[in-house]
Amino acid sequence: MPQETLGAIPRPRGKLEAGEAGRFADLDARAVTGDQLTPHHMPQAAAQFTARGEGGALALPHEEHVLTRTYGVRGRAVARAETGLPFRQVLARDIWDVRRIAGMKYNKGLRELIAYYREHFPTLINKRPQPRNQ
Repeated sequence: MPQETLGAIPRPRGKLEAGEAGRFADLDARAVTGDQLTPHHMPQAAAQFTARGEGGALALPHEEHVLTRTYGVRGRAVARAETGLPFRQVLARDIWDVRRIAGMKYNKGLRELIAYYREHFPTLINKRPQPRNQ
């Protein structure tokens, strides 16, 4: 039986671990009550770049998740302030936010998150060609 993959990355099975990244619905389905881990939408679901379950997420311990710029009431303010910004810019802000909170310990997961978007939402993640000056 072929192993399911998340692009080139094998789809993890079993218990969710901090730093894992991928499709929100997949991570959320593996969450265990009481494990204190939360799939953190990046960008937040309120930005509506993707459907809630299809958006990318990074599993964070609850104590780090509450520190993110998009957690709770802060998320509503951020969503309003960032309306109209390109996907790449919003995602970059979220990546820097995770690094502000946790340093580089989730770099592997952040690379997996970018890979998820490259495979499943290339029109969102790919750079748009810049006009040439003539």
